[in-house]
Amino acid sequence: MKQKAFFMLGGPASGKGTQSKRLVDLLNSIGFNSTQVSTGDLIRAYTGSNPKIIESKETGCHLEDEYISWLIDKRLKGIPSKIIFFDGYPRNPSQVDEVKDKYNILGVYELSVPIPVMRERMIKRNRASDDITSRIKDYITLNQPAIELFTNRVIIDGNIDKDCVFQTLKEDVLETLSYLRKF
Repeated sequence: MKQKAFFMLGGPASGKGTQSKRLVDLLNSIGFNSTQVSTGDLIRAYTGSNPKIIESKETGCHLEDEYISWLIDKRLKGIPSKIIFFDGYPRNPSQVDEVKDKYNILGVYELSVPIPVMRERMIKRNRASDDITSRIKDYITLNQPAIELFTNRVIIDGNIDKDCVFQTLKEDVLETLSYLRKF
C-alpha cells in the first residue's frame, strides 16, 4: 500500500520548512502519526562524510534522482508514519513521476513568494550571494517546471503573515484528512 503524503513546494525561503513542521506538530498532537521529510535537511545531514554529496557541493552539480530517493527511503525506513509531509520535494520533473508512482498524494501546496522577497529572506539567513543566485536559478529552471506538473496544487500566498499561511494550510489539510476518515 502506498504511503499517504502531502507536498509543500515553493522557492527557497518561501516558508516550506516552517509550515511543514507546524503541520506535522499539529497532526501529531491530534493523533495522526506524521513525519516531515526535507530533502535539503537530509542532504545537509549526510554532507559531512558522504563523498557523493561533498563532490556535488564542490562542483555545483545536482545529486542524481536515485540518490535523493535513497536518502528519502533511508529516512523513512522503520518509521510507521501514517502521513508524510515532504518539504521541497520533488525538485525536478523526473522526480514528479516517481512521486506519483510511489505515494498516495493527499495534497500539493505551493507557497508563492516573489523572487525579491526570497532573496531578502535568504540574505537575512546570512546566505552567500553566489549561493542565493544559484538557488534562485535552480528554482526557476528545475523546481518551477516540477511544481507546474501538479495541476491540482493549491497555491498559497507565502508573502503574508506566516500564521495566516498556516491557518489556510491547516484548514485544507484537516478537511482532506476528515474526508479520508469517512472511508
